[in-house]
Amino acid sequence: MKNAILIVSLFFIQFYSYAQGCSDAGFCTLDANSSATQSTDKDNTMLSSVSLGFSFGKAEYDISVVAPYLTYKRYITENTKLETKVTSSYQEGNGVSSSGLSDLFLYSTTKLKNNASYSFGLKIPFNKGNETWYNEAADHYYTLPLNYQNSLGTFDLLLGSEFSYQNIHMSVALQQPLTQNENAFIAGEVGQDSAFVNFQTTNGFGRKGDILTRFTYPISLAEHKLNFSPAMLFIYHLGKDTYTEKNDAETLTKGIEGSDGLTVNATMFLDYSLNSSNVIRLFTGVPLLVREARPDGLTRSFVAGLDYSISF
Repeated sequence: MKNAILIVSLFFIQFYSYAQGCSDAGFCTLDANSSATQSTDKDNTMLSSVSLGFSFGKAEYDISVVAPYLTYKRYITENTKLETKVTSSYQEGNGVSSSGLSDLFLYSTTKLKNNASYSFGLKIPFNKGNETWYNEAADHYYTLPLNYQNSLGTFDLLLGSEFSYQNIHMSVALQQPLTQNENAFIAGEVGQDSAFVNFQTTNGFGRKGDILTRFTYPISLAEHKLNFSPAMLFIYHLGKDTYTEKNDAETLTKGIEGSDGLTVNATMFLDYSLNSSNVIRLFTGVPLLVREARPDGLTRSFVAGLDYSISF
């Protein structure tokens, strides 16, 4: 019991710590990429389950973000599971707000021998990352920065695999955009006194892919009713993102300095089984190493979430 109290205390200490967003808010919590998969799903073979959850975070430029989601999972064979996830978001700050559906994730995971599995899927955006807002003073609609967009607006390929050695689990995944969005935000376009003047220009945005690697050490407590899953999450952005700069003479594609490279996060999932069919999950993360630039708008000053799952 003392160990359980200590773990819960550590979880809420992390709630108020700095956290940087994943390569994609929905991708990192898909089952094959989640640090809590082994503790909550291992006995659910041939079952369906529905999860409802949300995350809350404070983003850059004093933007608050709430991101609800709904997940459905189903084993179609003893070793193959399908996962469907619908995400949405609400962003508010600087007198501007936006909300709506974000992305649809379709994912399949197949278990192999020797505690291994492989996964593949798609991320399908509900919009093109080009939502606008109306500026009354200028009587004009302007494209919102990616920080306010409900989706990155890219159609992505998702690939993953998972391995286990004793009680250590390793997940490796790739998220590769197959298309780009239609964002046309230009910093300073509204005026030098605008709240958006310091945002990164993302007109003609070109987003590179990400490789995700997670090492997890799940711990079961209270006769397996409480499961604690600490993990180290490494995300490598495969190149510099780009934007298009326009002037009277020419159009230039420019790389965004500091947008490539490695991000390292310490993450924690805390699962409590109410019974064999109902699980409540808390999750959070703390960065240990961050990239200099995050033009996709996923940086958070803190992030935490709550999830409720029922199997049937």
